[in-house]
Amino acid sequence: VEKKQKRKRSLNTFAKVTSSIVLMASVTLLAALFGFSLGFMSQAEPRSDELLAEGNQLILAGDPEAGLSLIEQAIELDPESVELLSSRAIAQSFLGDNTAAIASYKAALAIEPDSPDLLYNLANVYEAVDMQQAIVHYLAASKVDSPIQVEALNNLARVYLLTGQIQQAEEILSRLPTDVESPP
Repeated sequence: VEKKQKRKRSLNTFAKVTSSIVLMASVTLLAALFGFSLGFMSQAEPRSDELLAEGNQLILAGDPEAGLSLIEQAIELDPESVELLSSRAIAQSFLGDNTAAIASYKAALAIEPDSPDLLYNLANVYEAVDMQQAIVHYLAASKVDSPIQVEALNNLARVYLLTGQIQQAEEILSRLPTDVESPP
């Protein structure tokens, strides 16, 4: 009789454990099908900010290809992140792939179209491949009141000079503030 009771308890425990496993598998499958994230599962995936930090460290350590690869993985996790798209553009530009960097900055600008920083950085990359586009983007960045406005105007004047547009450069330089302190 005692053996039968032990066996019955074992079978009941087994049934409970089995139904819990089946229930957990069903919930996980449904979550995956409907795009829900389960907290216990997402902890196993590396977060995009961690991948970005590791990617930046690799770039600084002299391995930009590996760093870019980690940034790409981060973008897969968070494709709408302006920070990640901009970081990818910086890495691509560092590797000399200006066409890809321009595409990455344009993707970031699609999310934040009025960002003076993105416009300025895109103009910096365009300087290597298309001076007229650099002018367009420096001009757009300089029209937004932001900390980068003076730098955008300076670079715009420089590009005007480089392209022989002296009068435009002089006009821009005349608009620059004259009370800027020199660095220490």
